[in-house]
Amino acid sequence: MKVRFGQDVLNRADAWKHLDDIIHFFEERRHLWDIDDIDAVHNSPWIQSNPTGRAEKRNLETAEKCFTDSFYPRNSKLHTLCILVTMDGDSNLKLSPEQARRCLETPAAVLVENAASDGAFLIAMIEAFDRMDLFESLEAGWWHIEQLGGFGEVGKRIDQISNQTIGPLRVFVLADSDRLFPGQVTDTVRKVTKECEERGVAYLILHKRKIENYIPVEALETLKGEKYSGKILAYAALNTEQRSHYDLKKGFKKRGALSVEVKPEQLGLYEDCTEECLMQLAGGFGENVWTHFRSSAEEITAKTVTNICGGNASEIEILLDNIESII
Repeated sequence: MKVRFGQDVLNRADAWKHLDDIIHFFEERRHLWDIDDIDAVHNSPWIQSNPTGRAEKRNLETAEKCFTDSFYPRNSKLHTLCILVTMDGDSNLKLSPEQARRCLETPAAVLVENAASDGAFLIAMIEAFDRMDLFESLEAGWWHIEQLGGFGEVGKRIDQISNQTIGPLRVFVLADSDRLFPGQVTDTVRKVTKECEERGVAYLILHKRKIENYIPVEALETLKGEKYSGKILAYAALNTEQRSHYDLKKGFKKRGALSVEVKPEQLGLYEDCTEECLMQLAGGFGENVWTHFRSSAEEITAKTVTNICGGNASEIEILLDNIESII
């Protein structure tokens, strides 16, 4: 977040201890000190009370560095939110010094259905699109990936976090769409949309069916053996929308020795597929196909992911921008 100090807190001795604590967040670049007038900081009672003291010298050096850094363009959405530290803190964006310190030390939260698989997906996308600030801030604990186990109680969990939050609510929700065909409005889509919009929480529902549908064919090609060779070729032969809504974990169900069962909602989507192709795609790639986000990371690049996103080429960058904006 960006942090501004009101003149009143620079003048009040009872605020200075908290300001000294907040400076640590700027030193480690967890948050950004937004300074309009460096002279106002330099000449403030906070600094001038003991201008040769170790803490005051450190605070002024940090201020000067932050002020200088502000002239350089930033290439990320980090530090989008802004709070004002003031003795008259009376809202989520205007906080007292003590409230501000507690707010700034609290990590942001990204809510997902499954922390293991969704977390692997997010890390793979962060690395593919070279958003290393996001990776480093995750490693540092400045934000975390929290498992919901299902989206049935997403609203309840947001409310719990909100009741414990001082300052702006820094929560983002990422959800699979569970769509069987393009544009389908599933129960997941309805639930997540309703609960997040009612609470003013940012969210993104993936265009594709599941996170697994963002695994490039190149990554699946690392699978070895006759069992997968035909399946990979059949999957690669599908068009973008067919791959986007295929169940990579379980695939199509076999109806007999020579035919498969396609869900009624998907008959139109796969009507041009041969029975041989559908047979190859029966059974899918297994419950742990998501581990390719880890094991085949070299094949997951900005180019390969953008290619499979088709008409939603900017979807992943929008996702990462949203996460950056709450940190």
